Amino acid sequence: MAPMFLVSNEEMLIAGMNMGIAAAVPALNYRTDELLRNAIKKIRENTKGKKGLGINLICNKSNVKMP
Repeated sequence: MAPMFLVSNEEMLIAGMNMGIAAAVPALNYRTDELLRNAIKKIRENTKGKKGLGINLICNKSNVKMP
């Protein structure tokens, strides 16, 4: 599942991963690092150990979270 800015959410990723596909979430969908960590935790708890979660990071100076 491709990461879609402001569209991808935990429920969507959980559903996709539970159907057997890899899913990625844009890190910038979450305004704080704590919110991103909580989302990752929720996804992992609800995908029963399935693998295939990716985090989409914008790797240039426009990304305020890059440092």
